[in-house]
Amino acid sequence: MRDLAALIPYLKKYKSKIILGFLFVFVSIFLQSLYPLILGSAIDELTNKFEAKSLLYYSTLSVGLILVGGIFLFFTRKTIIVASREIENDIRYDFFSHLQTLSKSFYNKKSTGDIMAHATNDINNVRNLLGPGIMYSIQT
Repeated sequence: MRDLAALIPYLKKYKSKIILGFLFVFVSIFLQSLYPLILGSAIDELTNKFEAKSLLYYSTLSVGLILVGGIFLFFTRKTIIVASREIENDIRYDFFSHLQTLSKSFYNKKSTGDIMAHATNDINNVRNLLGPGIMYSIQT
């Protein structure tokens, strides 16, 4: 697939999963950014007056925030990575369907290794672009 525009129909098909994944990314990042604020408030309050009740409150809040952030990070990966794998599967199916329509002369001109490279490496690289590539770019 030389042209990225060829991916647009696949992206449209899984648009809802990808958008949901982006939403999970933003919620996860938001929750992760709250943790230093809570930790700073805990240090300020516990420095002024140490109370077991405050320590329990901030430790419970910290653990709860980390757990909820982890859940959203899991959902981020679940939605975006699963969507990229489904797109990969669709591309492989379409590629195989296209190969079945080609003439015998095409196969006489092309090497089996070249066709197999397109069927494996190239499609896998497209999945890596659509899944982890986009997800980690957004997180950054």
